[in-house]
Amino acid sequence: MARQPIVLNGKEFKFQKNAKEYFKQMLERYRNAQTVDTDDYEMLLALIERHPEADKKIGCGVKRFYKDRTDMSTSCFWIEREDGSKTEFSYLTAIAARGKSVYQEFFEACRNAVQGDLKKTKEQFFDKFADETGKVKCDITGEKVVIYESHLDHKKPLTFQVIVNTFLAANEIEIKSEMLSLSQDAQFQTTFLDI
Repeated sequence: MARQPIVLNGKEFKFQKNAKEYFKQMLERYRNAQTVDTDDYEMLLALIERHPEADKKIGCGVKRFYKDRTDMSTSCFWIEREDGSKTEFSYLTAIAARGKSVYQEFFEACRNAVQGDLKKTKEQFFDKFADETGKVKCDITGEKVVIYESHLDHKKPLTFQVIVNTFLAANEIEIKSEMLSLSQDAQFQTTFLDI
């Protein structure tokens, strides 16, 4: 079966990658806290209709779209509803028109559960190895980076996914949605209800 193009507000995107690039560039045009202009508003209104949680995200109606920060030091599109309440949304999720699987949500909750440990490890590494400018050499690029430019992750063969899958198998855990937080306004990551 041939892929259907994505049509938003009369604009056709032959592939999802084209739509992703379009909305990425749109997001980059704005400063944090800046309201999107009329043409972009219409495109975002058409896009949010594709989101798997569109009814919940739109709520009582969209007053405006704007760009702002997340709690993960990135920015995304936000909705201010007619009643003044606000929520974020992922243009990538809206383009895909489907949410994450329960496994993907569980994996995200696992990552969220260890964020504090990863942050502490990264801080200790920079305290020990940073030069006088606060930079260390990146193992991947070879460039010197400061802590907020760096990313700490597990590498092959013991990737984080392997660790999660091993944990699931060793503890005979059957993933259930009841283990995970429900989607809420301004919730950027799934968490465990009982850590």
